[in-house]
Amino acid sequence: MEMTGRTRAEVELRAASSLKSNFVDRLPTDCEVAILENTNRTFKVKPTVIKSGVSGYLPSMAVIQKPENFELFPKIQDPRSNRKFSTIPESLKLKEYLGWAVDKKSGLPWLSAHDRGSINPAKLDGIIQQIVANTLGKKSEWNDWIQAIKANERLDEASMKEWVVILEGGREMFSIRDHIVYTYPDRADEHQGWILSGQIARWNGVIKKGKKNGELRNFCEVDFYRINKEMHGFIREELLEDYIYPDPKTDVEIDDNRESVFDLKTQKIRLPEDEEIIEAKNKGYTASQYIDVFNATKKHLIHFSLCGEICVAMITNNDIIPLLKNWLDSGFWRAPAILKDPHEGTSVADLQSILEIYDLTGEVYSSIPTSAAKIKAKLDEGKIAIVGTGINSAGVVLPKGRIRHWVVLTDIIPSGNNGWVRVYNPFHNREEVYRYDEFIASSGVGAGLWIQM
Repeated sequence: MEMTGRTRAEVELRAASSLKSNFVDRLPTDCEVAILENTNRTFKVKPTVIKSGVSGYLPSMAVIQKPENFELFPKIQDPRSNRKFSTIPESLKLKEYLGWAVDKKSGLPWLSAHDRGSINPAKLDGIIQQIVANTLGKKSEWNDWIQAIKANERLDEASMKEWVVILEGGREMFSIRDHIVYTYPDRADEHQGWILSGQIARWNGVIKKGKKNGELRNFCEVDFYRINKEMHGFIREELLEDYIYPDPKTDVEIDDNRESVFDLKTQKIRLPEDEEIIEAKNKGYTASQYIDVFNATKKHLIHFSLCGEICVAMITNNDIIPLLKNWLDSGFWRAPAILKDPHEGTSVADLQSILEIYDLTGEVYSSIPTSAAKIKAKLDEGKIAIVGTGINSAGVVLPKGRIRHWVVLTDIIPSGNNGWVRVYNPFHNREEVYRYDEFIASSGVGAGLWIQM
């Protein structure tokens, strides 16, 4: 089986294993390469996705390889959803774990009731013994880590993720925005260089505090390679996210995955089914959302900017005409004016006014800075997002779309430093799939709402 890797940042490809040999090409960040030879300090590689690419040598530090499966703590298969979850979530606070480890009589109290119900009671004692073996069983490393945490005054905030990463020998993390790689966490005047958005550093599991602009922050200790320079330094913890090594079915550079990464034939949501939407399609209008609002307002008018209202209709499991009637009856002062003007759109406040009719509220959605994994975590909490994007005249969400448009974000699959998003697009009254980076670029500063369902 051919070995492959991916570049952690843009990097210079050399003609020979000596890094002082002739420069032959420069590869971009997260570029897949076939590994042809391992010379210990370097890899001979050839790009797999660049047509007519030449082979050459890269330093080993510049190449990421697919990690082996590492399960420090037992994982449980939920028979109801087929989801696997760890008995020790990486987000679990160290202090909570230490309190539990004193007597271990309370089972696994940090798990949800649903997840606790997935564990066979007869196997619980064995699971607990295995958990303890992976902490107290590595007593020297565990004690060293605890002492380092206390010395850095982080006992109240440290998480079990740090312990897992230390034992797995480090973890690849990508930067969610441009950031300086500092030589020390508390010395702003010394730095190694820059890590750019999407580039990948290797975190060793160590976090240290440093004061920046008068405020204490946490910094991850990392190794990083970019262009022709190896760096060892510190990056702000909140700007790093786990790099999920792409597989052929999720890699965003394989455009065919757009058609298969989500099963759009299986609807996760109910689409509005008004006769007016069907009529708009039958009349050949550019958009299904260009509907006559007569049955809501008693005045014939084709409205071109109902994307926000239709998104709320989908979320609240309604058709659009009944929702518009309820909105008008609510007395919200902007509703009549919006429905009289065929080109008047809706603001976040307008959407809130409709949601309140159905006893729903929203918190402000923001896409800066964030990551596919952070957004997925909110979706997994049972939330759904109405997001402002840019589209073209055909209703396609684009990074530079000039027409502002509301869509609903329903699902996301992180992949590498990117991912895929599944959205409901009211323009065509259907679900669609976009690359995460394109979607985030389209949403700009991220106007919208997170709604708890």
